[in-house]
Amino acid sequence: MLLPIWVPAFWSNCHIEYAPAQQRWAVAVEWLKRPELRPFEHIVKSVFQGLASLPWSAGNLSYESALGPIPFSTDLLAIFLSNNWLADEHVDLLISFLSEKLASDTALASSTLPTLLLNTCHIHLIEKACLAGTIEGSNKTVLDRLGRTLQSASQVGGVFHVNGNHWVAMVIIPGEARVLYGDPAGSPPNRKTAASIVWFCQQFIPSTSAIDSFTFDILPSPRQDFSTDWWNCGILSFNALDHYLFPIDTQLFEHTEKPGFGDAARLSILNELLIHRSEKVGFVNTNDQASSVQRRDLARFLSTSSTKAGWGIKWTEDADVKSAKLKKGKKGSKKVKTTDVADPSESKVNTSTAGKQSFLAPIFNVPALPLPPTDTSKRKLEDEDSSRDLPPSKKQYASLTHLTPLNDNSDATDSEPDNPQQVRGRPADEVMDILTVLVNAKTRPKLYQCVGKGCTKMWKPRASSRVFPHSKSCCFLTAEQRKLAAQHSASSAPSALVAADEASASKVQQPEPLTTSSSNSSVSSTTSTLTSDTFFGTGGRKQIHNQLDFAILRLVCAAGLSGNLVDRQEWKAIFTIATPTYSPASRSKLMDSQIQSEHSRVKELQYELLRKEKNISISYDGGSLKGGQSVYTIHATLPDGRVFFLHGENGQGVSHTGVWLAGVVLGVIDNFGGRETVTSFSADGTGNTRVSRAKLVEAVPAAFDLPDPPHFMNRTWGEIGGLEYFSEVVKVVRGTIKHFKHSNFGQEKLRELRPKFNINRGLESAVKTRFATMVWSALSLQRNLPAIRELVSTGVVEIPNFNTYFMKDTPLTFQLEIWLTQFIAVGECFARAIICIEGTNTNPADVYFYWVAIISRLKHNLETCQLPDSVCQEIRRIVNRRWEQFFVRGPTNVHLTAFYLHPDYVRLAVLRNPNRLAFTLRLPASENPKNHVPPGIPSPNVFKEVGKYLYYLLVNEITHGSNSFLQQFTSKPAALTKMFKTQFTAWAQGTYPFSIGLGPGQSPRDYWRTYEGTADGGVLAAIAIKLFSAVPHSMADERTMSYITLLNTALRSRQKVETVVAMATVRSYYQTVDAQKKRRGRSKTTGEALRFFDTERLTREIEDSTRHEDPDYEPSDDEEEEEDNAEPAPTQDNGGSPIGTVLPGKEPSSELDLTTRVVRELLADAPMPLVTPAYLRPKVSIPEIEIEEAGGSFELGEWV
Repeated sequence: MLLPIWVPAFWSNCHIEYAPAQQRWAVAVEWLKRPELRPFEHIVKSVFQGLASLPWSAGNLSYESALGPIPFSTDLLAIFLSNNWLADEHVDLLISFLSEKLASDTALASSTLPTLLLNTCHIHLIEKACLAGTIEGSNKTVLDRLGRTLQSASQVGGVFHVNGNHWVAMVIIPGEARVLYGDPAGSPPNRKTAASIVWFCQQFIPSTSAIDSFTFDILPSPRQDFSTDWWNCGILSFNALDHYLFPIDTQLFEHTEKPGFGDAARLSILNELLIHRSEKVGFVNTNDQASSVQRRDLARFLSTSSTKAGWGIKWTEDADVKSAKLKKGKKGSKKVKTTDVADPSESKVNTSTAGKQSFLAPIFNVPALPLPPTDTSKRKLEDEDSSRDLPPSKKQYASLTHLTPLNDNSDATDSEPDNPQQVRGRPADEVMDILTVLVNAKTRPKLYQCVGKGCTKMWKPRASSRVFPHSKSCCFLTAEQRKLAAQHSASSAPSALVAADEASASKVQQPEPLTTSSSNSSVSSTTSTLTSDTFFGTGGRKQIHNQLDFAILRLVCAAGLSGNLVDRQEWKAIFTIATPTYSPASRSKLMDSQIQSEHSRVKELQYELLRKEKNISISYDGGSLKGGQSVYTIHATLPDGRVFFLHGENGQGVSHTGVWLAGVVLGVIDNFGGRETVTSFSADGTGNTRVSRAKLVEAVPAAFDLPDPPHFMNRTWGEIGGLEYFSEVVKVVRGTIKHFKHSNFGQEKLRELRPKFNINRGLESAVKTRFATMVWSALSLQRNLPAIRELVSTGVVEIPNFNTYFMKDTPLTFQLEIWLTQFIAVGECFARAIICIEGTNTNPADVYFYWVAIISRLKHNLETCQLPDSVCQEIRRIVNRRWEQFFVRGPTNVHLTAFYLHPDYVRLAVLRNPNRLAFTLRLPASENPKNHVPPGIPSPNVFKEVGKYLYYLLVNEITHGSNSFLQQFTSKPAALTKMFKTQFTAWAQGTYPFSIGLGPGQSPRDYWRTYEGTADGGVLAAIAIKLFSAVPHSMADERTMSYITLLNTALRSRQKVETVVAMATVRSYYQTVDAQKKRRGRSKTTGEALRFFDTERLTREIEDSTRHEDPDYEPSDDEEEEEDNAEPAPTQDNGGSPIGTVLPGKEPSSELDLTTRVVRELLADAPMPLVTPAYLRPKVSIPEIEIEEAGGSFELGEWV
């Protein structure tokens, strides 16, 4: 059979264009049916009818503005029916709508000044031209035309995108040197955005003053609460601008900070757009025979039988009264007459219209609700029974049928067909249809496949508990599809059900009208009645069951229990005895449904929390499971130490390049819209992570690139411990501990003998999950050496291959003791520094400080442990090269800068006068730094280098950051330079207001926060707070991978990445929220770094660690080498001395004092007595900031 040529094209368009769009609209309609919109029935009805009257043939909603047509696709209107931010094209549509109102409703706008409204495209062009300093270029024609329009206007307005994640309304009035700034969130004005518009005004209106002369006033705006609504900022900003231009016609939305009211405002704006379009273009279809179908189907939509998913109400005339409270009527504006909705209970049928079909709007092409049969009562009863069996969520989808156009006044009873077509079978699951595609309908059950292009995952049958866990992390799906799967998965999480139970038992506050004045508003609330059925009836039992499900889930995740436990009869017997009505979840339900849905909910809660935070540190790392699957973990750490496991990326089937890894991290950050809130990126030094850090800093220029110091220290020690001189002692330590680890008899005899020699702790095994493990093993062997000698000499224990090393009074046993002493003397400082630096309260200054401590200890030990000179030279060469790689040739100078800004370190003479710091600075040999710095400054070259880098950070923060205090210096470079020099010089000299150090328990970040926004220290504090908020390591990822290793044992090697990631995320979140997580390396006070003597209690014996070890343990697996990107070792240091002769800090030209008291306190074996007490910072009256200097350029210049 031959088909016309148009048939393939038609079905191709249906499949490629219309089917995806229909799916998006199905999700939008589901959003429209939420219970939160119940008080706003009239707006919902009007929007529903307006969309139904909008055919696909009207695809181009092109709006004519004063600057030309702006096209807008009908399909993109679905964004208004969602909890998503408006994009540029949506804001352009709203701005064009206002432009048409200004052009047509001159009477309404007569009280306002002539206004030029800018769309987002024009704003981007203006900002680009302002950055370049000229309007010349490819966009000159557009900007010139815009400038000519500006000359005839008195003010410029628009909706502006600020901070990378927020919409605000702004009106600039050049003639009055005034800016009206309306932010729904109430944040301070973004002067950077306003400055670019003022600059553009100056190009065409020469009389325009500089931005410094402008005053910022508040533009009234509806309020937004980010805790309940973070997506309606564009709608609320548009309403603020609309109200400013048409104060009589448009009223401000009220109560928008409460849940549901912002979404109602969203619908109100969309309704205005639809009415405006129908009036202008004439989309309204007046098909009389179809209007009754429309009204009947709309009534069904509003009276869905399911009270859980739908509204469960009938349409009444009171809806118009309620909707009047949503938004005050517009005076003088045109109104569109809408028809009433027929009662769905009407059963009259007009036979004259039987068999006629209604106009079907494609955007609502969803399965129709079966109509009640009219032939026999038996058939009616059967249909009622089948409908009763449907779950509420399925009934809700079946309640929405095809709609007819708007404004049809025909009678509802005239188009009821005589023989309505019956629709039977299970209603379609719209969400599942979006995420899956039917592969084979002939099989029973049917075979479905993931809709992602290239994904081969299939289900037979498909179930939400199996589809959602895959879809929310499938890399072949779009971001919107993954988000949709995660949202629906989170709604069924055990914690969500418990929260719903608690909410239903508490007081429920009724919604308030959106625009009711505050004087007339009243809050009415009802309290749920507490009856015996609440505790003992069906409802009470259900609440208990939900709480038990949640408690079991948390137990399994926190303890890392196997899912097979919940399938055991012994487990079920516990609940049969305690709660006979409760049946615990099976393994498949717990692992595949409950934990996965809880994972989705936890991620949503974490993102919601992070949207309110600043100075977030991001870390990431890679690992693998027993089955060979790779996984990358991404964490966010807040300045107060809270850690959140944000995402675990399944790296199976993709190339782990640095670009790919950077894209994964940026995608996670964009989920909470926080690029400008990110302070630093930290990861280890492997090839792809090093490249990814550089890519991330390119995308987020204000963030720091921080290599992971524990990994770097461990690689440094690995290179030293791998020297040929230490090979024999390493063999003895490994062989001896391995023997005792596998010999229960040897362990028992050693445990019995230890008290005789006053040995409190036993041997410690080398493990994969710790750094520098051979040092701790050597220390434990040295500690237990007398007892082991006794066991071997008496013949109680025999250690194969190494027995002769432990025979009393033999040359080999004395040689072993010497080797152990030397090995520990060199490596102990690295091992202790790594443990100290792993704490969540560690800051970049501590990283530099611990390296100073390592060098100080190495200097002393190399002089006293009698190592051969060649070995000492090699150790010095390694340390010098690693120091150069990390602090000199590294990607950042953050560590030295933070070290210099630490109140205690700089006050206690860690840096001394007068020599230069050769390993960080490269200056001409003839230069005398004292001639170029203010008097009274110790370490002048360090002062200059740190000052130069701090100034770079300040300019970078002004250009790319979001610090509101520094933004005022955008157009005042000279003022910034002067203030910075004054404050930094006072800091270096130790004069007012920086004359006092840290108080008891005060952290460096808290210290600098006392100067935040002040005239005496605000500029320096802005960067110092950011520096001390950064977490300089990725140990959060190491801890998570340790937990995943505990989960993924050899007996559970078939686990999937999704399973272990979900369990780790749930465990991490609830431990953080409950403040129960004991972090290794946390100092006793927030202002002190962890000392070396604190690390003794952090190690464990082999008796305590064997239960966590790999049963396939091999000594070669103890310490895995990472890819090392170290540069070739230089032959000379910066001072000209041959590498290896002296350590960093001991050159004649060094400004580093390795003997200062603070270094000795860090290295001490016990706390040292206090010499002088610490004092609290006195409260000083800080004058207001007065900035006089304007203009200039961002150049530091000379200090004197």
